Amino acid sequence: LALRREVTPHPFIPKDPVTLAARCWEIFEIQTNALFTRMQACHGKKLVLGVSGGLDSTHAALVCAGALDLAGLPRSNLIG
Repeated sequence: LALRREVTPHPFIPKDPVTLAARCWEIFEIQTNALFTRMQACHGKKLVLGVSGGLDSTHAALVCAGALDLAGLPRSNLIG
C-alpha cells in the first residue's frame, strides 16, 4: 500500500489558462476597488508609492493607476 501522493505546490491556482486569466483580473479589480474605496473614505486625492522596480512594485503601481482612474483623477497624482 503506497502512502505517497503528489501534492501540488500551488493548489489554488487554476491550471486552465482562461480560468487563470479571469481569476487574476478579478483579484486586480478587487484590489483597485478597495483602494478607491479607501481613497473616498479619507478624501484622498493623491497616492504615494514606494517603488523598488520589481514585479510587486509594478503591480502596486497598476492598482494605484486604476484607483485614480475610478476616482476620475489624473494618473500624475501617483507619486512614486
